[in-house]
Amino acid sequence: MRYVSKRYKAKFSAFHKIARSNDMSIELWLELKRRCSELKESRRLRDKEGQIIIWEQLSIDDNMVTFPMQTLKGTPLDVISVCFNAESFISLQQSYGECPQEIAVKVIASLEAN
Repeated sequence: MRYVSKRYKAKFSAFHKIARSNDMSIELWLELKRRCSELKESRRLRDKEGQIIIWEQLSIDDNMVTFPMQTLKGTPLDVISVCFNAESFISLQQSYGECPQEIAVKVIASLEAN
């Protein structure tokens, strides 16, 4: 039991040292580590199964449009595609296939309005 405590303390001390050297709190550092792990898992899943964009679940914000992504088997990825202008939307369509026409019109209109 003592060995486990020493290992935990050494690990926690290393995290604290890294967080302090980057002017962060330990909570923020641990949150960044968690998010990094989630992103790596999404990349592994994407590389293993492939990915597609769910065009119908778009989100239009002030200056951008976001699309969630999923694997070809239907597993949602923790990754989104972001378009800031019409050119990026067109290149996204070239990479992932054509978007339904009514969605494409809505996206281009919202991106050109900004």
